[in-house]
Amino acid sequence: IAASIYNNTIVYNYAGAGGGGIFTWTSLPGTKIYNNIIALNSEGIRTDTFFTAPIVTHNDFWQNVQGNFNGFPSEVGNIVWGFNLNGIPCDSFYNIIQDPLFVDWANDFHLRANSPCIDAGDPKSLLDPDSTIADIGAFYYPHTPTFVKDDDHNTPKRFELSQNYPNPFNPTTKIQFRVGSLEFGDPVHTT
Repeated sequence: IAASIYNNTIVYNYAGAGGGGIFTWTSLPGTKIYNNIIALNSEGIRTDTFFTAPIVTHNDFWQNVQGNFNGFPSEVGNIVWGFNLNGIPCDSFYNIIQDPLFVDWANDFHLRANSPCIDAGDPKSLLDPDSTIADIGAFYYPHTPTFVKDDDHNTPKRFELSQNYPNPFNPTTKIQFRVGSLEFGDPVHTT
């Protein structure tokens, strides 16, 4: 059985000979490290097992003194790859390198409302208690999802979504759709 290390906040740790944050010297295939904040340690994460290195995904590594990623392939931690679902630059494993924005770095590791760690965890992991995507770190930020809108009077009673054209497409395609209300043919506002 592979190990999992998830939903931790690892801050201000020091190790004299490698580590500080997380140090793996043996790893079972499939070991996964996810949804963790690893910040201001002597070292972020180190592995001495390149061929069986753990899967490191959806974490926030911030200002670890001797580096955030040691012993990993160069694509781990290379945030020029793209963006996560929140629009934050990340590597191809959705790790971010951002200040987690704690309430108080000295005493309170809860996340502030504008933290890049909110809803940035692995979408396949369990939802937070407020039914939103998992946050990164030990403490989730309770909030109402911004994409939910209780607007039942404007919900379409009838809709149609046609096949895209052309298919396959490069670089654009068209998708025709229709929405409407069964009552009196009233138009429905669409965005």
